[in-house]
Amino acid sequence: MSVETTFQFDKIRYLDLPAPVCVDKESSTGSVVEKMKSARVNCVLVCEGKKLLGIFTTRDILNKIIEETVDPQRPISDFMSSSPAVIGMDASIAEAIRTMDNSRVRHLPLLDENGEVAGLISVDRIVRYLVEHLPMEVYNLPPHLQQKMTSAEGA
Repeated sequence: MSVETTFQFDKIRYLDLPAPVCVDKESSTGSVVEKMKSARVNCVLVCEGKKLLGIFTTRDILNKIIEETVDPQRPISDFMSSSPAVIGMDASIAEAIRTMDNSRVRHLPLLDENGEVAGLISVDRIVRYLVEHLPMEVYNLPPHLQQKMTSAEGA
């Protein structure tokens, strides 16, 4: 099976995804950053119950918090990216990649059929899935996909 076929037909639902770290919109920014460090994650979902309100990532830390002196007691809702791009659990991996590319994000919240938070997919999880399921195709890819070897390499 090819990489393209795998991505077109395999659903996000079947990936081995860790549970997302969710925080309340009133959580202090300092506590959320500490939670990210202790959980060793690059993003958290800001939720009200199971309803997604926003996402807070390491990119937000770099672009919104480090630039200025921020009171760590301010609520995370002041710094989260609200209304993030989302995708359903039954979407294909290809759809997730397209959505990430179009939205210029590395993390994509997943919603179930009721519009509630069901998970989180990231670029590294997609790459891990690809390497685990198609190792020969990945390890044998040339540095440039259009590259053709005209002669044998090495001595």
